[in-house]
Amino acid sequence: LVPVRTRVDGAASTQSAEAFILGILEKNLALTLMTVSSQEQRAASLDYLAQLRKLMVQTEVTTKVVVDQRPATAILEEASRDYDLLVVGASEGSTTSPDVFNPVVDELVRSAPCPSLVIRGQSFAEHSRLRRILVPSSGTEAERTAAELAFMLARDSDTEVSILHIVIHPDGHTGGDEMRALDRKVAIANESLESLSEIAQSFGAKMETSIRFGTGIESEVLAQIARGNYDLLVLGTSIMVGTRQLYLGPTVERLLEQAPCPVLVLNT
Repeated sequence: LVPVRTRVDGAASTQSAEAFILGILEKNLALTLMTVSSQEQRAASLDYLAQLRKLMVQTEVTTKVVVDQRPATAILEEASRDYDLLVVGASEGSTTSPDVFNPVVDELVRSAPCPSLVIRGQSFAEHSRLRRILVPSSGTEAERTAAELAFMLARDSDTEVSILHIVIHPDGHTGGDEMRALDRKVAIANESLESLSEIAQSFGAKMETSIRFGTGIESEVLAQIARGNYDLLVLGTSIMVGTRQLYLGPTVERLLEQAPCPVLVLNT
């Protein structure tokens, strides 16, 4: 399910980020393009979806306009109809409110009955060909799923996926117990990277790995982006349940704010 907002200028090219990512992911996906509209704007919304449909490479694309004054509620009701993935663009960042993306996208991610993929980035104009994708990893299941998504984007192509495993290590000298704990973390990191390497091979994706030691994940990720000139950052996360606001954790939210390249957030 791909919910979109009908643009005032009617330019469907503003949704090119969604079309770009979906086009790489899988051409056999069955897509539903959906927008929520007023009755007065229904005809314009149908025209907009017809334009947007032309950008999609999938052969099975359904368009749907729902007349409702509650966009998040209408989209969540549709998402409850046995969809496998909710794909949302969030180019309009929130800088003056506590929202992670914007009120509607935050509610969709927080309450979606299926996994969600948020595409954050004004445009893929500067990244029209994915050459390098960065996936930070510390061994969680959500990050593993994010790596699998990156391998899907890079399969059978020249795109390279870089898996960056960060081992948190405080500055200063460490004693015997601390060194043994650090050695264990490195062993776990190597085991995790070996497992991901097997998955990359199954997708036919090129992969490079690195282990870095640092005092903070986001600082190491941003430094790696600066060194490697990446086209895309892929983050895996699980939402904090039981809260009224969307909370993806401080690391993911800081990277969303500071990453200089487009970001995909896969919430499992």
